[in-house]
Amino acid sequence: MKLASLSALVVGLLWFGGTSLAGTYKGRVLKSDGSPAVGATVRCCFEDVGNGWQRAVYSDDAGNFSIEADNPNGRPVCAFAALGDHTAAFGWLNEKPTDLKVVPTVVLKVSLVDSENHPVRDARVRLRVMSIGNTPFDYYFIPENATEPFAFKSDSNGQVVFPHVLAGQLVNIAVEDDRFAQLSEQENDIPLLASKPTNEAGHIRLVPAASVSGRVTFGATGKPAAGVRVSAQSQRGAGFSSAVTAADGTYTMSRLRASVYNIALDLDENEKLSKDWTAVALEDYGVESGAHQTDADLSLISGTIITGKLLLDDTKKPLADVAIGVYGPAHPQSSGWVQRTITAADGSYTLRVPPGQQYVYVMQSRGTGFVVDNMSKKITTVDGKPSTVDFLAHSTANNEVIKGKVVDAQGNPVAGAKVMAVPPIWEMAQPFAGTTNSDGTFTVEAPRSKKKEKLWAEKDDLFSRKAVDWKPGQRDPINLTVEPNVQSAIEGRVLDTAGQPVTEARVQLVRMYGDIGIGVNSKVDDQGRYRFDKLFAGGEYSVEITTVHYKPDSSKRLTLKPGETTSVPQFELQKYDSQIAGTIIGEDGKPLVNQGLSIASKKTGNIWADTDEKGRFHVSTFAGDTLSLSLFLTKGQRRVERTVQAGDEKIYIDLSADKKDGGL
Repeated sequence: MKLASLSALVVGLLWFGGTSLAGTYKGRVLKSDGSPAVGATVRCCFEDVGNGWQRAVYSDDAGNFSIEADNPNGRPVCAFAALGDHTAAFGWLNEKPTDLKVVPTVVLKVSLVDSENHPVRDARVRLRVMSIGNTPFDYYFIPENATEPFAFKSDSNGQVVFPHVLAGQLVNIAVEDDRFAQLSEQENDIPLLASKPTNEAGHIRLVPAASVSGRVTFGATGKPAAGVRVSAQSQRGAGFSSAVTAADGTYTMSRLRASVYNIALDLDENEKLSKDWTAVALEDYGVESGAHQTDADLSLISGTIITGKLLLDDTKKPLADVAIGVYGPAHPQSSGWVQRTITAADGSYTLRVPPGQQYVYVMQSRGTGFVVDNMSKKITTVDGKPSTVDFLAHSTANNEVIKGKVVDAQGNPVAGAKVMAVPPIWEMAQPFAGTTNSDGTFTVEAPRSKKKEKLWAEKDDLFSRKAVDWKPGQRDPINLTVEPNVQSAIEGRVLDTAGQPVTEARVQLVRMYGDIGIGVNSKVDDQGRYRFDKLFAGGEYSVEITTVHYKPDSSKRLTLKPGETTSVPQFELQKYDSQIAGTIIGEDGKPLVNQGLSIASKKTGNIWADTDEKGRFHVSTFAGDTLSLSLFLTKGQRRVERTVQAGDEKIYIDLSADKKDGGL
């Protein structure tokens, strides 16, 4: 099973909104029962434009609102509507009237402390993501420039209070203060309990920020390169930072955590520079906690070019507006950042790269009318010598077409419903297959195959009671009915072996889509209870429990019934009674920070841990256990393994003393 963490997805997800223009944005604010929400306060803000919310307007007796706003760049428009103290709505506006349905909200309290446990005041904290349900599609991504009620500064006690957080399962926060490093993936995800009016996240310990400075120059002349964006991406999920060079070519990136980064130039956004220049990235650049490092210089070189075309293999018709990416010396594969371009009207593309091994691929493997089978190629480029990499796609004219209609229990068409399919129609895709038109109809293109599909639909509180089968070659349209009160729920309790609630437990609901599992995090209340609502009864689910001081556990696959709550047998977790601890030194003789460790044994189970800013790790276990400790080094692509005994707190792994392949 491939399990995707939703917190990890936050970094990679972008909002591809419509091209909303300057003018009037209209809509309605509705209560949960569909009736008008009268007197709701409505504000909007434009993504990446301006400094926060536009002036407030109020919904009228019919729930209608109208906002006059100047949006010359056509940026996506975010709207927030508050009705009283405990209900609110969040959504995106476009040229068509938009309904905003208010849902319950909770209060979230976050407390910040520094490395010495002193309160941190005047630090800006903002919500990045709010969940509204139990699927990966029920999340709102909040613009960075949004202000209150989604961004506040901490008070003298280090506390921030968010008064209107949608009562979903999870929020994701960011601390934006140059004194401190950005939060780790584990720290910025905060599970919520919708049943508690006020949720307290507890203390979040901030660590001193590191900074990286350098200079970008034109290699042939040494002249400064001004206005160039430089970015650093951690190889180990510790974050991303960027800065733009000044007139003298200098830059400084701040808020960095201790980690190993790839530092590269972002020339994709500078067409003039990217046409003639490239640069070798600084791969495996180590950043120490709180350090201010000044040696990250980069040099622009002419390099060489890779050209090619993307054509249909039968007609040789060019495919335009398709993304082509390349990993190589400019953007190493040891981090996720890829250099990219878009094919022109004649299907051609050009990428300027430094000499060396390149991994060129079609980033968009399918689209309207085509599918690319052999979507990647490896080549080695030579300085000053152009290379050609062509790609062929085949037409999907012979693909299957799934047509249907979504209606409610009375037979009325349902517009804007999400049509879902399992297994996912395209390999490694999400189950989302499409959205219904204004008349409730939908059309989904699928590759010709022998596999059956199960389809259902969802919209707000309306769900299909069960999935409908579609068979390859089927021409008859599919009718999907959505109804109220057929959503299912899962609940349970987490205790220890003495029958006491394990209040520190984190609960993850895993929903299976073929071979892919998507996890949604929550937490237990004071009695160890948890609950997940708004679930499709036809899905496959399981519950996983993790905690620092107890052995993790998981349920069997769960079968749900429409409109009913499934009770999971209570978990009785075994508490660890021993531990292992140690330090890992990298090949450069410095502590290996943010290094992932895999620990496995029969008694303890499978655990994942990370080293801190001093290369230290600490893992709870059972006395008398023998554990296998394994770490994978991106640089050199090698794995290091060590067998340790429970109770050993002086484990010392020095990779600088052993640079040969294999384990120690």
